[in-house]
Amino acid sequence: MLKIMGIVCICGFCIYMGFYMASLFRKKVFFLSEILRLIQHLEISLEFLRQTREQIKYELVVQFPKLKNIIKDGFEGRISKSTNLDEQDIQKLEQLFDLIGSCDLNGQLSAMEFYKHYFESRYEKLSAELEQKNKLCIGLGACAAAFIGVILI
Repeated sequence: MLKIMGIVCICGFCIYMGFYMASLFRKKVFFLSEILRLIQHLEISLEFLRQTREQIKYELVVQFPKLKNIIKDGFEGRISKSTNLDEQDIQKLEQLFDLIGSCDLNGQLSAMEFYKHYFESRYEKLSAELEQKNKLCIGLGACAAAFIGVILI
């Protein structure tokens, strides 16, 4: 009886880890979609509202509460590695936040276009892979659970 309970617990844990890995991937895609919205908002703030760096920072924190830590850290020049984004994405975000207020309006807007295209391509690539990766992670968890269950029996 105890052996069966242990097998069930281990199988449940393996399946949980599969779902957890899939949720991390979904979270990454969500962050990229929010970053795209943030860049569009930045373009509007710079081009039409002509706000200062501090005004933009405050407005972004209010408009994007789920990205609050990324925005605050980005304006300080150090985005945390625990954001579930790739190293290259973090580096691009840091460069984007460093750019705000550091050159003329046309330079900032053209750089925003570059970052917008970069994050759009990343988002499209990951969105296309999302369904496949979700199935893969969940299937991997289920297969690991079945493998361990068979070994322990």
